Amino acid sequence: MNAYLIGGLINNAALLLALSILYDFISTNRRAPLRDVFTGFILGAICLGVMLNPFNLTPGVVYDTRSILLSISGLFFDPVSTAIAAIMASIYRFYLGGAGAMAGVATVFATALVGVYWRRKNINRLDYISTGELYFFGIIVHLAMLACQLLIPWPKSIESLKNVFIPVMIVYPVGTMLLGKLMIDRNVKIKTKAELAKNRAMLEEILNSIPFSVFWKDRDSVYQGCNVQFSRDTGLASPAEIIGKTDYDLPWPKNDADGYVHDDREVLTSKFPKRNIVEQLTKHDGKRIWLSTTKVPLIDSSNEVFGVLGLYEDITERRLAEMELMKAKQAAEEASHAKSMFLANMSHEIRTPMNGIVGFAKLLEMSDLDDTQRDYVSVINSSSRHLLDIINDILDISRIEAGKVKLENRPLDLFGVLSQTMETFKPAIENKGLKYKITISPEIDYLVYGDATRISQLLFNLINNSVKFTEQGCIEASITQLRKDSSSAVLRFSVADTGIGIEKEKLTKIFDSFFQIDGSYTKKYQGTGLGLAIVKNLTNLMGGDVSVQSSAGKGTRFDIDITFKIEAKAYKVAEKPSEEVLPPSTAGAGMSALIVEDDQISAKLAMLMARKQGFKTSHASSGVKAIEMIEKEKFDLVLMDIQLPEMDGMTAIKLIKQRRSEGFQNYDVMIIALTAYALSGDREKFIEAGADEYISKPFNETDFIEKICFVLKKRSESKRLSSESKG
Repeated sequence: MNAYLIGGLINNAALLLALSILYDFISTNRRAPLRDVFTGFILGAICLGVMLNPFNLTPGVVYDTRSILLSISGLFFDPVSTAIAAIMASIYRFYLGGAGAMAGVATVFATALVGVYWRRKNINRLDYISTGELYFFGIIVHLAMLACQLLIPWPKSIESLKNVFIPVMIVYPVGTMLLGKLMIDRNVKIKTKAELAKNRAMLEEILNSIPFSVFWKDRDSVYQGCNVQFSRDTGLASPAEIIGKTDYDLPWPKNDADGYVHDDREVLTSKFPKRNIVEQLTKHDGKRIWLSTTKVPLIDSSNEVFGVLGLYEDITERRLAEMELMKAKQAAEEASHAKSMFLANMSHEIRTPMNGIVGFAKLLEMSDLDDTQRDYVSVINSSSRHLLDIINDILDISRIEAGKVKLENRPLDLFGVLSQTMETFKPAIENKGLKYKITISPEIDYLVYGDATRISQLLFNLINNSVKFTEQGCIEASITQLRKDSSSAVLRFSVADTGIGIEKEKLTKIFDSFFQIDGSYTKKYQGTGLGLAIVKNLTNLMGGDVSVQSSAGKGTRFDIDITFKIEAKAYKVAEKPSEEVLPPSTAGAGMSALIVEDDQISAKLAMLMARKQGFKTSHASSGVKAIEMIEKEKFDLVLMDIQLPEMDGMTAIKLIKQRRSEGFQNYDVMIIALTAYALSGDREKFIEAGADEYISKPFNETDFIEKICFVLKKRSESKRLSSESKG
C-alpha cells in the first residue's frame, strides 16, 4: 500500500467525517431558510471533494467514496438535498469523460436512489437502524455500484469487475456501516440535546409560571439557580445573576440570612424536607413580607446530598387576615367574657334584693295575719315567683347560648319527673277549671339515664305554656317509646292542650328567643318569649328533636324525641336512714354561726332562719372582718356571701381552707357559700375553693335547712372517722 493510496483514503475519510459534522449543523438549524437547497450544495461539494481525491484500490483501477457519501446522504438527508448533490457529482463525472463516464454517472444516481428508497422505507426508525442493517445496506448500495460498471465498454467492464469486486465488497460496506453508525449516534445525541433543551425550557416555563418563588443551592448554601419570581424579590435583572451568590449577598438582614442558612443545614444534615416554615423576608424595595417556605434535600443516585431546593409562597395577605381574625376572636372572647361578667353581676344584683323580698314574704306569711294581709302577702309571693321565673329564663338562655350548660347522666324516674312537674301546675289548672292527664307507656320498664333537672325544665316550659294559653278543656302530658334496642331507646315527651293554638305563619318563629304569639300592647298573656327557645336549645343539647303541631283555635301539641341510654330495672332505691335528716328545731342547737353578708336585708334574713334552727348568730359585713372574727372566736358554721367589700368571699374561703390545712383550730369550720351568683359552673368554683355546700339566692327555708343539715352531718361523719382512725 503506497503513500498515494493512504493519502487518498485519509482525505476521503476526512470528507466523510465532514458529512457527519454537516448533519449535526443542519439538524440543529432546522428552521434556516432554503435549508435543503443549501445542504444539497454542501453535500455536492463534499462529493466533489472525494472525487478529487481518488485512490487506487488495485493496480490500474482508480476509486473514491462517492457511493458511500451519496447513499448515506440519501438515507439521512432530505431527498432534495441528495438530488442536488447527485446532480453536481454526475455533472463533474461527465465533465471528466473517459470510457467510464456513463458508469460513473450511473453510480452516482444508483447509490443516491438506494439511500433515498431506504430512508423512505425506514423513515420512522432511522435512529434505531442496527449495525447489521447498515452493513446489509452497504452491500446493496455497492452491488448497485458494481452493476453500473457493466456500462463500461466490453470486455474492459468484465475485467474491471474481476479486479474490484472483492476489494469493493469487503471495504465499502464496512465504510458505509461505520459512517451510518456515526450519523445515527450523532442523531441520537442531537435529539437528546434537543430534548434536554426542550425539557429545560419547559421546566423554566413551569418554574416561572407557578405562584411560588423557587431557588436551589449547593451544599455550601451557594445559589445555583432560581425562577423569575425569586429574582424579582431579590432585585436581580434575571435568574442567571443569582448563580454564585449567598444569602448574605442578597438584600435581607443578617439575622434573616442566618435563619435561612440554618434551615439549609438542617435539611442537608437530616436528608428530610422541612415544610411550612413561617418566616419573613425583606424584598429589594425594603418591603417586609411573610412567607411559607418548604425546603427539600437534593439527593443523587448514590444517596449523597448535593444541595437543597426551596420554594416559598407570599402569605402576607393571609397572615394579615389571620391577625385580623385573631383580633376579632380576642374581641369576641372579651365580649363573651364581658357578657358573662354582666350576667353574673346581673344575677347577683337582682337575686340579692329578690332574696329579701321572697324570704321575708315567706316569714311574714307564717306569722299571725288577718285575711286581707294574707291576700296581700300571697300577691307578693306570686309576683316574686313570676319575677324569679323571668330572671331564670334570661339566665338560662344566656347560659345555653354561651355553651355553659353541662348535662348530668344519672338514673332518673321518668314518671316521677313528669308527675312532679305537673303537680307544680295543679293549683293553676284547678283554678281555671281545666282537666289534666299524665301517661307513660307501660313498655318503658327500664332504667333511663339522663339529666332529670333539664328534662323537668323542658316539661315545665311546655306545660306552663299549655296552662297559660288554655281557657277550657284538657292538658295531657305523656311519655311513649318510639324505638328500642339493647342499650338505648328513643322516647317521645308530648304535651298537648285544647288552647288557642298557633297560626300557621307563626309556627316557624315560636322557637326564636323573645318571640311572643301576641306582641301587641293589648296582649292578654304575659311572658318573656324565652320558654320555647330554652326548650329547643336544651333539646338540641341532649341530641334530640322538637316538633309542633297546631292550628288557630284548635289547640297545640309539642313532641320532643330524645335518645337515652337504658338499663334493665334491677335495683331498689335504698331508704335514707333517719339520722340523715335532723329535726329542724334542733339542727343548730348549741352551735354558733357566722353570717358574712354585706347586704343588710339578706344578712337579717339568714340570721333569722339560722336562729330558728337553734344557732347563736354573729354578723360580718366583709371578708376581712370575717377572718378577724374567726381568729378570735370558734364558729361551727360560716354562711359566706361571695361578693364582699375589702376581701371577696372566694378569697376568704381559700384563706380559711389554707389555715385549716395548717392546723389552726378556729379555722376548722364548715362553710356554705350563700350567694346570688347562680350561673353554670359557679357551684363547682365555690366547692373547689373550699366551701362545703352552696345555696343560691333567693333561697327558701326548706333548702336552707336541708343544706345546713347536710354540712353538719358531713362534719359529724368526718369527726367520727377521724376518731376511729386514732383509736
